[in-house]
Amino acid sequence: MTVPGMSGLRLAVLTPDASVLDEDVDEVVVPILDGWIGVLRGHAPFQARLLEGEVVFRKGDRERVVVTIGGTIGVTESAVTILTGAAFQIINFIVLLAILARFFYRPLMNAVARRESAIAGQLADATRKADEAESARRETEEARQAATAEGQALVAQARVRATAIIDEATVKAQAEAARIVEAAHQSADRESQRVLHLVEGRLLDTAVSLAESVLSNTTGRSLDDAWLAHLAESWPASTDAAAVTATAEASRGGHPIVVEIARDPTTTQRDLLRAVALRANGIASSEPRLEYEIHPEVLAGARIRAGSIVIDLTLKRMLAELRESAARAER
Repeated sequence: MTVPGMSGLRLAVLTPDASVLDEDVDEVVVPILDGWIGVLRGHAPFQARLLEGEVVFRKGDRERVVVTIGGTIGVTESAVTILTGAAFQIINFIVLLAILARFFYRPLMNAVARRESAIAGQLADATRKADEAESARRETEEARQAATAEGQALVAQARVRATAIIDEATVKAQAEAARIVEAAHQSADRESQRVLHLVEGRLLDTAVSLAESVLSNTTGRSLDDAWLAHLAESWPASTDAAAVTATAEASRGGHPIVVEIARDPTTTQRDLLRAVALRANGIASSEPRLEYEIHPEVLAGARIRAGSIVIDLTLKRMLAELRESAARAER
């Protein structure tokens, strides 16, 4: 029995499998047939049909969301009770943005700022070299003017020499400046590609972690049914032919087909598992002998064993493959 707090409103969200939420809140906003309705402590009691969608509740300045597939809602002066087939909580969008800003956006911006600073330094060095070349030109011009005072005969020779020095210094300075700028741009491009590749790997790893967390908290018979129905229709792929052949031979040799699943199977799930096992057996007209073992860590799906042959069709294996892909992307 739910016991409400002295000053708040007690919110309880229940599914056939578990209690998803049971805590004191300040306000609850739910979708019913008449539209969205807000409930505070002291609200007039009522019961209504709950529509599929978001149940928003607030405690202090923190707002959270529970997604349901519909159900019923009962309201008293001090409590709100929601009965639904399935529900799970969504991370507050502001919290997610804060996580991304701290672990990805700021490091990326810091790396870009460092590269911009390095490029600015290199451009300043190129400017300094150009200034030195200009200074050399002025010195040469002064030397030419001094030579003019010594005699008309030396003026032509001094002018040719000064012009050659100026041209050579200018060409070298321009070439060096262009080389430094090009090297700076290439370095910035390589660093940007490396940072983007690293961010891509970390975002993929974070997405897999979030998916694993959400699926670990929401696995139930409905998810088992959906996963097994998909396997019964689509498995095996052409790449699984060797495993199917080996499983069929093990079954014909008298070995039972052992099915590892997360929880005791329902009648529907037994039918789906039998269809998957028939595909694994490789002979549609043959009825395999099935034995069930409970392994909660598989999350959903099934792991099929026949003798020494193991065919892993679990949600846990799929998440592991995604995490391995994220690690390869980060490397």
